[in-house]
Amino acid sequence: MAPKNWEHKASPCCLFLLTILAAAPCTADSSEWGVTYEPMKICAVEGSTVRINCTYSHPGEVTVEKEMWFYGIEKSEIKRDEATTVYHTNESEVSGSHRHRVQFLGNKNKTCSLEISKVSREDFGYYKFRYEGRDSGKHWTQMPGVHMTITDLKIEATAENVQENDAVTLSCKTTCRHPSRVFSWYRDGHQLKETSETLEIQRVSYQDHAKYSCQTGGIMSSQFLLNVQYPPRYAVITGQSNSSLEEGGSVTLYCKALANPTSNYTWVKENRSQVGSGEQLHICSVNRGHAGSYHCEATNRYGTAKSAVVILAFQGNLNMSYQVCSRYKHCTEAVMSEKMAMTYAFYALLSINILAGMALGVFILLRKKTTKKSNQQNQGSKEIGDLANYEDRVYVNLGQKDF
Repeated sequence: MAPKNWEHKASPCCLFLLTILAAAPCTADSSEWGVTYEPMKICAVEGSTVRINCTYSHPGEVTVEKEMWFYGIEKSEIKRDEATTVYHTNESEVSGSHRHRVQFLGNKNKTCSLEISKVSREDFGYYKFRYEGRDSGKHWTQMPGVHMTITDLKIEATAENVQENDAVTLSCKTTCRHPSRVFSWYRDGHQLKETSETLEIQRVSYQDHAKYSCQTGGIMSSQFLLNVQYPPRYAVITGQSNSSLEEGGSVTLYCKALANPTSNYTWVKENRSQVGSGEQLHICSVNRGHAGSYHCEATNRYGTAKSAVVILAFQGNLNMSYQVCSRYKHCTEAVMSEKMAMTYAFYALLSINILAGMALGVFILLRKKTTKKSNQQNQGSKEIGDLANYEDRVYVNLGQKDF
């Protein structure tokens, strides 16, 4: 009976002791496992580098064999097959999109900091660190992890569409706080002098129509188009001009002007008749009727710009009709009698000038011949006179000797 009573009396005490002894190791082990993240929330600009500071602890008898980081869109995710692995002791376990962007700053030394470069919008979510001991069942994952959001650096404007002489302000914005307060501004890739968060343009000109970007902390924003609307200017004609044309050939003139919105183009001949429309004026089957002065006019809803005049000219006897063909090959006929009359008058005047020149040349030649003959006669008379004087002097000398 004694053993039985002893067992009966001892059972409650033993059970209590066993309960304490069983709970004590579990409580001690639990307190020695853990991970500390710093910070718990991160807002990063797209394209930047992010660092998560991390330390962990474990019981002294545990030997850490594997360390890993993974993330997912749910903070409750704990299984790695439901998340994306960004670091693992076994590199083959790492996602291909993170293999060359992630640097682990620990080595089983209770430091588990992580650095991710060139973050993108796909990198948002909850990041968790997990470590596993050599013995089965010895592992720890700290929940819920570090919440990371990704935003971009972008430009906001008081107005996207402005007209010349308007005022506009551009601001370099992000939803994240950024440690750098120094900004750089670029217009079509060329750096501007402004270094603040805003770029103010007091009087907009057509030269401000460009793509702008801002930069801070090594992060570049996407480009922003400031759409400045203005009337056409600097209309210019290119192509074959101010030169001789060839009969039966063709010629194409091009008109271009700076304008926003884009210009509508018309072609004018002799400042009075419209002969085409569009950026190109194509003249086919060239003849006399195409000779003359041309200019183009560029027009949008804000105004009109007129180009300088170009001259098309050629020589030859051609008929009096012409065809001006637009880019759609529509042709029109016209009569150029006045032009032909002026041409005939020009050739008549040229012929008279040539005949007058020939007559003047003959007159000068005859006059030269007459002057030469007269000079020869005078020279002969002088020689005869000189000879007579010589003979008189001889006779005088002979007479003196006789005395």
